[in-house]
Amino acid sequence: MASRTRKGGASTKKKTTKTSTDTPTANSQAANASSPPTLDEGQLLQILTGLRVRVDAANAQLVQLGLLVEYLYERLEATESVDVKADVFPEWAKNRYEEIQAAAQEAMKGDLMDTFKEAQAEVEKEITLTE
Repeated sequence: MASRTRKGGASTKKKTTKTSTDTPTANSQAANASSPPTLDEGQLLQILTGLRVRVDAANAQLVQLGLLVEYLYERLEATESVDVKADVFPEWAKNRYEEIQAAAQEAMKGDLMDTFKEAQAEVEKEITLTE
């Protein structure tokens, strides 16, 4: 125990007590308490799978909405009156989707990717990094 002397001559004793945070085990537990919780691989896989399903559903809805807008625009542009037949939309959308898929696959074969790589190389030449 440590002793102290106050002005006026009175002495007080300061008690030192060991707390649970003084031990190595308690210190590591305290550090773990402040760190973020961790997920095991199974939980992470489940979360990512759920997110992927949601993203896929959202993308499918966006594609359908885009096709509907394009269809309506074409129909309105083709006629002077507003005579849009919604019953032919599913067939039109299916055909248009197949066209878009074919165009995307053609682009992935190389021409578009080569053009992109060339443009990227040109941009990288123009960029100067400074410290």
